[in-house]
Amino acid sequence: MARDAEWRGAQVCWGRGRELAELPPYGVLRQALQAALSSLRASQLAELVEGVWLREVSRVLPELAEWLPDRSAERSRRSLPPHMDLEPEQQRARLLEALTRTVLALGQIMPHLLILDDLQWADEATLSVLAHLTRQLAEGRVLVIGSYRGEDAREQPAVWEALQALDRAGGHQCLLLARLTAEGTGELVRRGLALAAGAPLFEERLYQETDGNPLFVLETLRALHDEGLLYRDEGGEWSTPWDEATADYAELPLPAGVCQVINRRLTRLEADERAALDVAAVLGSDFGFGLLARAGDLGREAALAVVSELLRRRFLVEEPAAYRFSHDKVRQVAYTGIEEVERQRLHQQAGRALEVLHPEQVEQLARHFSLGQVWDKALGYNRQAGQRARAVYAGTEAIGYYDRALEAWGHLQPPDESLGLRLYEERGRICQGTGRFDQAEADFQVAYGLAEQVGDRASQARVLNHLSYLQWQRGHFSGAAEIAQRALGLATAAGLASEIAGGLFNKANAARDMGHFQTAIGFYEQAVNLYQELDDQKRLADCLNRMGGALLFSGAFAEARSVVERSLAIRRQLDDRMGISYSLANLCVICMYQGQFARAREAAQEQLEIDSAIGDLHAEAAALDNLGDAILEQGFPTRAIPLFQRGLRIAREIGALTSEAILLLDLGRAYHHLGDLEQAREMLEQSLGMGSVIERRLVPLIHTCLAQVRLAADRGDEAPAHARAGLQASREMEEPWSLAMAHRVMGQVTAHIGSEEAGAEPMSHFEESIRILGEIGAEAELARSLAAYGLYLRRSDDAEKARRGTTLLDEAKALFQQLEMARDLAQLEAEAATCLLPGQVRVRLPRAEAPTGRPLRDDEWVQVTWTVTAPEDEGVSGKACPEHSRRVARRHHKLLRLLREAAEQGAAPTVPDLAAALRVGARTIERDLAALRAAGHDVRTRGARLL
Repeated sequence: MARDAEWRGAQVCWGRGRELAELPPYGVLRQALQAALSSLRASQLAELVEGVWLREVSRVLPELAEWLPDRSAERSRRSLPPHMDLEPEQQRARLLEALTRTVLALGQIMPHLLILDDLQWADEATLSVLAHLTRQLAEGRVLVIGSYRGEDAREQPAVWEALQALDRAGGHQCLLLARLTAEGTGELVRRGLALAAGAPLFEERLYQETDGNPLFVLETLRALHDEGLLYRDEGGEWSTPWDEATADYAELPLPAGVCQVINRRLTRLEADERAALDVAAVLGSDFGFGLLARAGDLGREAALAVVSELLRRRFLVEEPAAYRFSHDKVRQVAYTGIEEVERQRLHQQAGRALEVLHPEQVEQLARHFSLGQVWDKALGYNRQAGQRARAVYAGTEAIGYYDRALEAWGHLQPPDESLGLRLYEERGRICQGTGRFDQAEADFQVAYGLAEQVGDRASQARVLNHLSYLQWQRGHFSGAAEIAQRALGLATAAGLASEIAGGLFNKANAARDMGHFQTAIGFYEQAVNLYQELDDQKRLADCLNRMGGALLFSGAFAEARSVVERSLAIRRQLDDRMGISYSLANLCVICMYQGQFARAREAAQEQLEIDSAIGDLHAEAAALDNLGDAILEQGFPTRAIPLFQRGLRIAREIGALTSEAILLLDLGRAYHHLGDLEQAREMLEQSLGMGSVIERRLVPLIHTCLAQVRLAADRGDEAPAHARAGLQASREMEEPWSLAMAHRVMGQVTAHIGSEEAGAEPMSHFEESIRILGEIGAEAELARSLAAYGLYLRRSDDAEKARRGTTLLDEAKALFQQLEMARDLAQLEAEAATCLLPGQVRVRLPRAEAPTGRPLRDDEWVQVTWTVTAPEDEGVSGKACPEHSRRVARRHHKLLRLLREAAEQGAAPTVPDLAAALRVGARTIERDLAALRAAGHDVRTRGARLL
């Protein structure tokens, strides 16, 4: 297959898993990609893949960093930007994406075939990349062929589960290679011996004994040849001693299994050949000549001689850069045949040889010194290998190395508690970063005990701060606060300013997420002061940004914006692009709360550009949500929905459940704005149904949105439960914005179902919402609450309430105009037009510009609201016009108002229209109009002929 692909112009790259050997994380994939790379190929990749992704790949393939080095003076496309530090899960997701983009880019350059053999020995990191890659291979010119032996894979649960997950991912074809048939076995024998004609009896005997196992067949042929039972005769034909007399070759002394046949071959090796093969088995699947000679303590000539013989007898095969075993089973049988004490000695020799020739192969050094029980070296190299695995986000592999480092530490005499403390703390941090919270907590507890044992207060405080942050991550906020207080006590007693600041920071985070925003702000302020004294600008900026969130939720919008902008300025000075993105995210939200949607949109756009550039997929999903929110608030749901959908796809791809819940909520809001109420309900219920992953502050918002959707869908019977749940959830928090939203929606629901059924007056809810929003300066939501309350009052039969409603609507319209909330303004005007005050009527009049002399079309009419009676009419008397009665004066006053209102609404009434409204005859209206003209009023009606 490989030869056929090469003939067709594809580049073929091999990677192999290794049993009884250590590869670095992503080792199998790394082998294949290293074969694909060159200086030229790296330059080509730089034209196709953004620098941020190649920088990530360079963690696995350091050659890229050598071929595309950083250039401080000239940051071109062909140079690599610096690494970005993200949370471990975000880092891992970005690396998977980077490797996927790079593999697909190789396919753009030329077709590639990646053959990954023996995946049952692959590391989990390699398998995780394949699961990510397989979903995107369909359109590219890259084919990946992976092979594994199911029996061996099933013995390793983690590998088997990863392979099964890869199978479930789809996008591939799975072939189960069965044992050879009798015909296939015969063909293998003929090809292996280059027979011109078949040997049916011999082939059948081999098939019956080997059951069609290809390795068993070939090893049996080699064993028979080694033993002189299969040889070429004088004519060059393959023969056995029984060819002339046998009926079925039952005389052939065939072993019962493949391991036995390999062992039979091993026993026929000379002592020096077996010794060299044992060294090779200890070294691993492939190795260089120099390493074999040094590890085996062989002279050059002796080494050459034994290697030549092992190659001739097909125990080893030669590749361009190394030797390897002809099959892993051969190596396995050879390795297990070494006595335990001898095996330990050989691992020690292999380790010492590697230290001289390949000191960079720390994973192999860790393995050899662990199996050789050289405990000090085993500890050091396993720790170093663990740190390297952590650097490429291979958490499982990193933890495995630390496990072996700690095992080695346990053998040290005398014990070194300080070193053990550091090892447990480091493994705990890796477990914490990869979501293994139980193991992380156990490691931190042991580390704390060791620190206490040696009287290391600084380490005690530091480890307690790790534990506090871990509890916060798990959502155990009260526990986080208690542990942070213990850390504070130790750090204060020892005078450790950095750990004091860390304890305050942890207490602040816990208080904030318990809804105790004022308490959190106090702790943040103390931590800010300490970070300033320490001149720790990075932590200072982080603390300020989080403090801005607490201020935001407490309703102190102006203060929140001030500290977040300060955080942003520090991060810009540090050129901390990830930090800039986080501060922009908070700034965007604050601006939206303040109703400054244009500024919010600018911040979200910059945030999105940064997150896309640095490859932070979690933050990119959040930026898309923020940008969509800002656009939605400006009244453009059709533009916002694709942004929310794009963010949702990313969140689901990377498993960011909290982001997924938020994006579903905002999609529901957008569909509500668009009028697609069923889709809105579905999105909101999906968000609510995500349960424990929902941030606490989102719960009241989801409920209030669902209440509004059910009202709009004329399902008012379902709205009260959501409105009450939203109000209850918001009351349990200290977040005034959420409480104000819940009160407004409760007012709307109460107005719909009636005060008696609701058990409360709508007015109290509306007024509480307006009071809170006015106090915290949330102008956009204040305008919406004014509008909702104004509409409610305008529909009242009480003239005084209706007039107050008009005043509130005017205030709401002014705010909507000021904040450029065009959609809200249009919606309010449309709804207000349906609300008639006492004394008002709605009539259909001709448009002012409509021609006369013919029947009017439908589009030449307009709906007009007329105020037929108003309280001001009572104050009109006839004293100024003694020739008219008081009744006539009031009618003139009303007539002028009707004409003015018609003109303001683009209409031109006829005399009959006016007569019908005032309930008088047309002749009366004509006399009134003449009188008004005589008094100097410019009054005009449709069809009137003025002289």
